[in-house]
Amino acid sequence: MRREFGILLVAHGNLAESFRMSMEMLMGPIQGLETAALMLGEGREQLLETMLQKLEALAGYESVLIVADLVGWTPSNTAAELVAGRTDLQLIAGANLALLCEIAGGSVLNDEVIDAWLSLSGKTIQNIGAKVRDLPRYQHTTPQDDFL
Repeated sequence: MRREFGILLVAHGNLAESFRMSMEMLMGPIQGLETAALMLGEGREQLLETMLQKLEALAGYESVLIVADLVGWTPSNTAAELVAGRTDLQLIAGANLALLCEIAGGSVLNDEVIDAWLSLSGKTIQNIGAKVRDLPRYQHTTPQDDFL
Protein backbone atom coordinates (compact mmCIF):
# COMPACT_ATOMS: atom_id res chain seq x y z
CA MET A 1 0.00 0.00 0.00
CA ARG A 2 1.36 3.40 -0.97
CA ARG A 3 1.51 6.01 1.74
CA GLU A 4 -0.72 9.01 0.95
CA PHE A 5 1.69 11.40 2.66
CA GLY A 6 5.35 12.29 2.32
CA ILE A 7 7.74 12.61 5.24
CA LEU A 8 10.30 15.35 5.78
CA LEU A 9 12.77 14.74 8.61
CA VAL A 10 14.42 17.95 9.79
CA ALA A 11 17.13 18.03 12.43
CA HIS A 12 20.41 19.42 13.68
CA GLY A 13 23.58 18.19 11.97
CA ASN A 14 23.50 14.73 10.42
CA LEU A 15 20.73 13.40 12.64
CA ALA A 16 17.95 13.40 10.02
CA GLU A 17 20.07 11.48 7.51
CA SER A 18 21.20 9.10 10.27
CA PHE A 19 17.56 8.48 11.18
CA ARG A 20 16.83 7.75 7.51
CA MET A 21 19.71 5.26 7.27
CA SER A 22 18.61 3.50 10.47
CA MET A 23 14.98 3.37 9.34
CA GLU A 24 15.98 1.83 6.02
CA MET A 25 18.22 -0.67 7.80
CA LEU A 26 15.14 -1.82 9.74
CA MET A 27 12.44 -1.40 7.09
CA GLY A 28 14.12 -1.40 3.70
CA PRO A 29 13.91 1.49 1.22
CA ILE A 30 11.33 4.13 2.15
CA GLN A 31 9.67 6.06 -0.65
CA GLY A 32 8.58 9.65 -0.08
CA LEU A 33 11.10 10.37 2.66
CA GLU A 34 13.29 13.48 2.49
CA THR A 35 15.71 14.99 5.00
CA ALA A 36 16.83 18.52 5.78
CA ALA A 37 19.65 19.53 8.10
CA LEU A 38 20.61 22.60 10.06
CA MET A 39 24.38 22.41 9.90
CA LEU A 40 26.85 24.19 12.15
CA GLY A 41 27.31 27.77 11.01
CA GLU A 42 24.08 27.83 9.01
CA GLY A 43 21.03 29.81 9.94
CA ARG A 44 17.30 29.61 9.72
CA GLU A 45 17.28 31.05 6.18
CA GLN A 46 19.42 28.23 4.77
CA LEU A 47 17.30 25.62 6.54
CA LEU A 48 14.08 27.18 5.26
CA GLU A 49 15.41 27.15 1.70
CA THR A 50 16.40 23.49 2.00
CA MET A 51 13.02 22.58 3.50
CA LEU A 52 11.17 24.30 0.66
CA GLN A 53 13.25 22.36 -1.89
CA LYS A 54 12.52 19.10 -0.11
CA LEU A 55 8.81 19.91 0.03
CA GLU A 56 8.87 20.42 -3.75
CA ALA A 57 10.35 16.92 -4.08
CA LEU A 58 7.35 15.62 -2.08
CA ALA A 59 4.76 17.56 -4.14
CA GLY A 60 3.21 14.34 -5.49
CA TYR A 61 1.78 13.50 -2.06
CA GLU A 62 -1.57 14.69 -0.72
CA SER A 63 0.14 15.98 2.40
CA VAL A 64 3.51 16.01 4.14
CA LEU A 65 4.35 15.24 7.73
CA ILE A 66 7.39 17.16 8.93
CA VAL A 67 9.14 15.47 11.85
CA ALA A 68 11.67 17.61 13.74
CA ASP A 69 14.26 16.45 16.22
CA LEU A 70 13.60 18.82 19.15
CA VAL A 71 10.61 20.84 20.28
CA GLY A 72 11.26 24.59 20.30
CA TRP A 73 14.61 24.63 18.50
CA THR A 74 15.39 26.06 15.06
CA PRO A 75 14.34 23.05 12.94
CA SER A 76 10.93 22.71 14.60
CA ASN A 77 10.41 26.49 14.80
CA THR A 78 11.24 26.89 11.12
CA ALA A 79 8.90 24.04 10.22
CA ALA A 80 6.17 25.60 12.36
CA GLU A 81 6.36 28.75 10.25
CA LEU A 82 5.69 26.65 7.15
CA VAL A 83 2.89 24.62 8.72
CA ALA A 84 1.08 27.73 9.98
CA GLY A 85 0.30 28.83 6.45
CA ARG A 86 -0.51 25.48 4.81
CA THR A 87 -3.25 22.92 5.36
CA ASP A 88 -1.30 20.17 3.55
CA LEU A 89 1.46 20.12 6.18
CA GLN A 90 1.58 18.58 9.65
CA LEU A 91 4.39 18.82 12.21
CA ILE A 92 5.60 16.54 14.99
CA ALA A 93 8.64 17.50 17.08
CA GLY A 94 10.61 15.23 19.39
CA ALA A 95 11.58 12.45 16.99
CA ASN A 96 12.83 9.03 17.99
CA LEU A 97 13.51 5.96 15.85
CA ALA A 98 10.49 3.99 17.07
CA LEU A 99 8.15 6.86 16.23
CA LEU A 100 9.74 7.31 12.81
CA CYS A 101 9.33 3.64 11.95
CA GLU A 102 5.66 3.78 12.91
CA ILE A 103 5.17 6.86 10.75
CA ALA A 104 6.96 5.33 7.75
CA GLY A 105 4.76 2.23 8.06
CA GLY A 106 1.58 4.29 8.06
CA SER A 107 -0.63 4.89 5.05
CA VAL A 108 -2.89 7.78 6.04
CA LEU A 109 -2.31 11.02 7.90
CA ASN A 110 -4.87 12.67 10.15
CA ASP A 111 -5.09 13.97 13.71
CA GLU A 112 -6.28 10.63 15.11
CA VAL A 113 -3.36 8.74 13.55
CA ILE A 114 -0.90 11.34 14.80
CA ASP A 115 -2.35 11.08 18.32
CA ALA A 116 -1.97 7.27 18.19
CA TRP A 117 1.66 7.59 17.09
CA LEU A 118 2.40 10.02 19.89
CA SER A 119 0.71 7.77 22.44
CA LEU A 120 2.77 4.80 21.27
CA SER A 121 5.93 6.90 21.24
CA GLY A 122 5.58 7.58 24.97
CA LYS A 123 5.65 3.83 25.60
CA THR A 124 8.91 3.35 23.68
CA ILE A 125 10.94 5.28 26.25
CA GLN A 126 11.42 3.29 29.42
CA ASN A 127 13.82 2.94 32.33
CA ILE A 128 15.00 -0.56 31.44
CA GLY A 129 17.97 -0.36 33.83
CA ALA A 130 15.67 -0.15 36.83
CA LYS A 131 13.51 -3.00 35.55
CA VAL A 132 16.49 -5.25 34.94
CA ARG A 133 18.02 -4.52 38.33
CA ASP A 134 14.74 -5.57 39.97
CA LEU A 135 14.86 -9.03 38.37
CA PRO A 136 16.03 -11.67 40.89
CA ARG A 137 18.71 -13.11 38.59
CA TYR A 138 20.36 -9.69 38.36
CA GLN A 139 20.38 -8.92 42.08
CA HIS A 140 23.99 -8.08 42.84
CA THR A 141 25.74 -10.08 45.52
CA THR A 142 29.20 -9.48 46.89
CA PRO A 143 31.72 -12.34 47.19
CA GLN A 144 31.17 -12.25 50.97
CA ASP A 145 27.47 -12.97 50.49
CA ASP A 146 28.36 -16.27 48.83
CA PHE A 147 30.06 -17.48 52.01
CA LEU A 148 27.52 -16.37 54.61
